[in-house]
Amino acid sequence: MASEQIGIITIIALLFLYIFLRFYKKIKIPSWFVIGIIFFIIGYLCLYLSPGHHARSQLKVFEGVYLSIPQLIDLGFYEKLKRVFITLNNFKSRMYIIFVLLIFTIYYMKSINLNSIKRKILYGFLYILSITIILIINNNFFVVLYGICFILLLILMKKDRIFIPIFIIHLLFLLTAMVTIQFPSLPARARLGDSLMLIGGLGLFINAFLSNSPYRDRIYKLISVLICVYGIYVASAYVTFRLDWNNMVKLIESQKNLGNLDIEVDDIFHSYYSNFSNWGNIGKNAKDWPNPSYAKMFGINSIKIKD
Repeated sequence: MASEQIGIITIIALLFLYIFLRFYKKIKIPSWFVIGIIFFIIGYLCLYLSPGHHARSQLKVFEGVYLSIPQLIDLGFYEKLKRVFITLNNFKSRMYIIFVLLIFTIYYMKSINLNSIKRKILYGFLYILSITIILIINNNFFVVLYGICFILLLILMKKDRIFIPIFIIHLLFLLTAMVTIQFPSLPARARLGDSLMLIGGLGLFINAFLSNSPYRDRIYKLISVLICVYGIYVASAYVTFRLDWNNMVKLIESQKNLGNLDIEVDDIFHSYYSNFSNWGNIGKNAKDWPNPSYAKMFGINSIKIKD
């Protein structure tokens, strides 16, 4: 299901949809839908309980990070709370900060009636101060932002029904974060679920914000262009890495042909794209994981990054 999060989120969503349609809307659910849910759950459990998954969780690199469900249950209250904070803090991102700032800005615009210059100056100052506080919280107490966002969305939802789907998306975002509590260090590259939630939420925000704007079409075109430019920027980072990887493989093969089985390579695993990281890259110590695995794959004695 594309990432560690989406499988369980899909199961929860399907069960919620079934309960909603069956017991609230009183709609008869077709058998194929029920059978699909059952086999989806069975498939997920087969994956979750598979020997490979268990073996991977026991790797030394995950020691102290991954906890089984019994281990989670055995944690004390404060340890559980700490685990929740660690899990949520792992989902700290620039995109979520933008999400929160948009919520706060819309809340500010909808909640404050500015009918004098003095009030505009005063509330403008308070707005800037609040943004500053949010950014400070971002650096030190990121988990607090989830609570702020939740409360503001509740208030906005009561003012305008258009914020209901955004509130639901935010709840789903928090859920996609919490389902990783067994492994709170899930890398960004494996977090498709929460990224989709935030992108969806931002899209709804922009649509709501621009619904009555005469410049809506122009802004949409500008956003489309910026997305394309960013996509090209990200793609170029991966293409660059692919070319560097191919060159590294050629170097290894040439060294093997010369009889050199202890190989040093250039550090190609850093990129101008900040999210291009945490792939289990070759390090400077030939004995540390994953270097021995790379060496075995290439059929050599050892491999490491040049000092």
